[in-house]
Amino acid sequence: MAVTKKDTRNLSAPERVSLALSQLRSKSNAGSAHLFRTSYRRLQTWLGTHEHLSLDKRQRRAIKYLEEVLRACGKLRDTELHIKMLKKLEVDDDGNARSTIEQVLRKRRGKRKGAVTDLLQTKAKLDDVGPTINVLKALPNHRKPPAAVEQQGFLETALQKYTRYVHDRPPLTAENLHEYRLACKEFRYQAELDGERAQSIVKLFKNMQDAIGEWHDWQLLLELSKKELAKRPSKLLTKIAETTAGKLAQAFQGVEEIEPQLLAASSGTLDRKPVRSARNGGRRVSHAAQTA
Repeated sequence: MAVTKKDTRNLSAPERVSLALSQLRSKSNAGSAHLFRTSYRRLQTWLGTHEHLSLDKRQRRAIKYLEEVLRACGKLRDTELHIKMLKKLEVDDDGNARSTIEQVLRKRRGKRKGAVTDLLQTKAKLDDVGPTINVLKALPNHRKPPAAVEQQGFLETALQKYTRYVHDRPPLTAENLHEYRLACKEFRYQAELDGERAQSIVKLFKNMQDAIGEWHDWQLLLELSKKELAKRPSKLLTKIAETTAGKLAQAFQGVEEIEPQLLAASSGTLDRKPVRSARNGGRRVSHAAQTA
């Protein structure tokens, strides 16, 4: 029976990773790869709350191995998703172009699935994981945030970090939008450690991440298609480019709508200027509100 995110919701971060790894070993597909990725990302954030945690050589080896699995799962998930995206794309009279991209993606999927399978069959490395997860399970599931932010919860700490990040970052462009999403993901996972009281903020982070993530998935497919179809005009390539541009606009719109809400939640007031937008060289640029 497949494990879902709902099944892992009430588990500690180490328990999530253990269950997700078991699921991945049982069936290496896009769903299990994504579950492992999100579970392990949460473990990374959770480990950051244990300031004085010291891992021995075996435990460090296990963490390094899990990070290898993480990277391999990311590549497999991207390829599986691109195959699904391409199938749903309706373009008339461009069968040859579609066949070209599908063939590349199927070949890539086989290679990347093989890489995940090979990693999961490395007994010597797997032998390090079980004992390491057991050690991590024994750690307290909830701890105070680091000493530098005493008297606060994980939610407040995450929002303050987010506010500093927004005010220090350069204007958002297509080149740094994905980096912004990755940072927001870390803030979201930290806020999640406060449980139900953080639900509304976590949802805001997730909605913004989803909008940016959808654009990024299309951007990667566009880059692949440009490479494979470079020597011939293609309706398919045009359609992918148009779709990607639309997703980029939606991603910036998501940032413009949600970023002020997160900044307001951090300050505890609604007295914030809205995020301003501008056009720069044909690309939409987002600027954070300048109030502190």
